[in-house]
Amino acid sequence: METMYRWLCLFCLLVSQAEMQGMEPEGMPVANPQTGPVIRLSRELPNSLVLPEDPLEPAKESIEARELRHRRVGKHRAGTVIIVRCGAGGIVPANSLDVCATLMDYGADGVIVDLRATRDGVPVVFSDASLERLTEGFGTPEQFRYRELLTLHGRRAFGRPLFLRPLTFAALLNLARERSMLLWVNLQTPGLVPQVRRLLDLADGWDMVVAVSGADAQEFEHCPDYRPLTTKPPGLILDGRDMDPAAVKRALLQPGQILVVNDPRVAAQALARPLIQPIPFMKTYLLTSRPMVFGTPATNEFNPLAYLRTSTNRLSLLSTDALLSHLTNRPAPATRSMQTWSTEMRVVERAWIAQRLGNGRQASMRVVRALEEVMQEPLHSDDPLYHGVDAAAAARALGRLGAVRSTPTLVAALRRYAADERRKSEGPDEISIGERVRTAVFESLGDLRCRGAKRFLQTYVGLSDVRAQAFGQPHFAEATRALLRQRLDWTEIASLLRSPNTTVRGTAILECLDGYTEERGMALQSAAPWALQLPRPMP
Repeated sequence: METMYRWLCLFCLLVSQAEMQGMEPEGMPVANPQTGPVIRLSRELPNSLVLPEDPLEPAKESIEARELRHRRVGKHRAGTVIIVRCGAGGIVPANSLDVCATLMDYGADGVIVDLRATRDGVPVVFSDASLERLTEGFGTPEQFRYRELLTLHGRRAFGRPLFLRPLTFAALLNLARERSMLLWVNLQTPGLVPQVRRLLDLADGWDMVVAVSGADAQEFEHCPDYRPLTTKPPGLILDGRDMDPAAVKRALLQPGQILVVNDPRVAAQALARPLIQPIPFMKTYLLTSRPMVFGTPATNEFNPLAYLRTSTNRLSLLSTDALLSHLTNRPAPATRSMQTWSTEMRVVERAWIAQRLGNGRQASMRVVRALEEVMQEPLHSDDPLYHGVDAAAAARALGRLGAVRSTPTLVAALRRYAADERRKSEGPDEISIGERVRTAVFESLGDLRCRGAKRFLQTYVGLSDVRAQAFGQPHFAEATRALLRQRLDWTEIASLLRSPNTTVRGTAILECLDGYTEERGMALQSAAPWALQLPRPMP
């Protein structure tokens, strides 16, 4: 331990000297004296590294590179096109350059990107309508300026990072040109068309766009440079059938050019494409300070990030006992002017406290009981964007704390919210809270490595769709990922690989490939030996 500490101190000293002298430690690329030292990173970035903004406009491209790219894009468009959802994610964070590069390594021709506009008009790639599932923030990307989004930290679930940093459309276009990548642009925010068209003009990237969907997509029909391709009938992404070779071959026989999947490996194998050994995605980042720019929100708009910035300055000084008291009490709003937002403020504040308590080292009975109470009795908000956010944060906190005694309470929460949804099927708030809590509960059950969690998950993945409705909308993929976080022998893993449920079977194959171990390899050899021919991440 002492030796490791000395090496860490030495590394920090070298980096500090390099920053002061405009030089870099041995082994790093030479830095531009005007911009400072750079560092090349792959996969998950360390928490200590602070990253700057992505480019807001595409980089310049040489004439030779542009001509070569157009030829390669033309070859992609001429045949069957494998398109993968950028927001699906796997062993690498979703909505990132890393996942796009990895999908191309695995045989995809392009990606589906969900574009949203930040409050200052920057098009960013973000698949979810709200922030709390992928990040530790609350609200929507549209509520914040781009530089405010840079201050958010990504969350982890099922043992892997979910989010790295907000990705601008301009940065994606830079990678797309390097890899001759095709793009299906899904416009999630109205009013994005002028910005997207301008960036495509600057990048000379119209031939890379094979489809546009979502808000205002009809405006692209009048663009002379827009040449969409036809899509094969959907179905492979709904229940894991993109990991079923027979289902993929049948889908390839359907009319159309674009085949949409969650993972491209089986489709690439069916098309006899050469297996590509994936390489670590490398990107040069600048060591800089994290921007802390917060705009003043409109008077009629609640900005949870700006509110938490001021509120947490006060809460961070409170002891655990004070936080617990604040979590379970329901104080009145601070001022009359905040009356309109008082419920949303309280929900976000409770969710933040739950996150902080979940990052603690010990799961005391008082902390566990308070979190269980929040999960079972969330504050009601008329805004579906915030209703249930505190309950979901509390459920995730129980998993991070390793509160194995809360396993029955987590399972009971699934039943309770499912029953509420059946009684009040017309209320969007109840549907929203049930979905939020279900996702969080399955994440927690994966963290709680105990006999009770394992037994429930094994039972759940064996249920039919009808019987699974007792716990709400089926979440077989999340349940399978959670179960594979438990202690399983190779025979138990093999049973998942043989499951008649295509979602369970497909998810298990992907998890075994992306998180390969000796036991998982034995299970694949026994139940799905063909999958061992698919590429998997480099160690």
